[in-house]
Amino acid sequence: QEGYLRSTNDAYYAIMQRDGNFVVYTSRDFSPVNAQWSSNSTNKGQQPFRLIMQDNGNLVIRDVNNKVIWSTHTAGKGVKPHHLIMQIDRNLVLYDGNHQPIWASNTTKWW
Repeated sequence: QEGYLRSTNDAYYAIMQRDGNFVVYTSRDFSPVNAQWSSNSTNKGQQPFRLIMQDNGNLVIRDVNNKVIWSTHTAGKGVKPHHLIMQIDRNLVLYDGNHQPIWASNTTKWW
C-alpha cells in the first residue's frame, strides 16, 4: 500500500490503493473483509493513480493520463483551504476552511 490517512485513535484508515480504489478500512489489515467504504474506482484508468485535493475543493482520483476516474463532486463548495479527515467515528469527511463538512463517506459508527 502507499500512504494513508489514519484516525487519531488508530482504528480507521483511508487508503489510496495502487489499483485506483480509495478505501476506508476498520483495521490496519487492509483486506476486503475490513473495507467499510470505497470509491469503486478499481482499474477504471491506467496506473499509477493519484488522489488529489484540488484547489477548488474537489477531491479526485486521476490516472497516469490525468483522467479523473472518481470525484467527490465538491468543486466550488465551501471556502479554502479544504482538508480530508479520517474521523474516530469511522466517517471520512471533507471539510472546508471554516471546518464545515462538504462531503462524507457516510460510514459513521454508532456506539
